[in-house]
Amino acid sequence: MRSFRIDRLRPRLEQLSLTPEELVAYVLDLASVFDVPAGDPVVVADPDDDVFLHCAVTAGAACIVSGDRHLLELENYAGIPVATARGFLARHFPAEGTGESSE
Repeated sequence: MRSFRIDRLRPRLEQLSLTPEELVAYVLDLASVFDVPAGDPVVVADPDDDVFLHCAVTAGAACIVSGDRHLLELENYAGIPVATARGFLARHFPAEGTGESSE
């Protein structure tokens, strides 16, 4: 598993007056643990990615946030949008007056 590189988001976090710790706390506040049943294969190029999709459906996720290109190529799965961390932040924490739009 790769670790999340917060340095890429640091300028956006500063713009939002959020620390990396506050972002992590926000995400953890949203997190839940679920038993995820195996499902039909979705990502042929990388079947290990399927667990994230099945988990999102089981959890009733509003968005799948990922940097994985296979997941991002889907754009959405079962009606759940797939976004980069930057796209998620732009959509849910828009910077006033910057003209930034969501992904």
